[in-house]
Amino acid sequence: MNESERTHFETRIRERLAELQQMSASGQQAQAVVELDQQAVGRLSRMDALQNQAMAKAQQANRDVETRRLLAALERLEAGEFGYCEDCGERIPDGRLNLDLAASKCVSCASGQPEIWQAGAEPSQNTDNIADRQTRVHRPGPCFAQRP
Repeated sequence: MNESERTHFETRIRERLAELQQMSASGQQAQAVVELDQQAVGRLSRMDALQNQAMAKAQQANRDVETRRLLAALERLEAGEFGYCEDCGERIPDGRLNLDLAASKCVSCASGQPEIWQAGAEPSQNTDNIADRQTRVHRPGPCFAQRP
């Protein structure tokens, strides 16, 4: 990865981290404890407020996960490992990195397919091939055999 690509990705990662921090700050109020005040809020309104609070907490958890992934990507960038698959060591395409700045695996390793399948060779007999599965599903069994 050349210096301009490195700078490009570092800038995008830092911008996304800043966005996440800003969204976290604005979402703090939505995560606050819902007050039990039967005079001000009816039963359904309180349930709605509790549901909104739960959604805000879930969104914050998602932001926390993304923040950790982006910080790990910055560490890989500083170590010179950014843009290379952590499993096979191959270069991760820029298109994948542009879609997911924190991607640490190439598409082949992330999909978990065995290498024999990736190379375009015939899958082994142990591989559950979709075409085989469709054939098995549509192949009539002994209970559908024609009777004399």
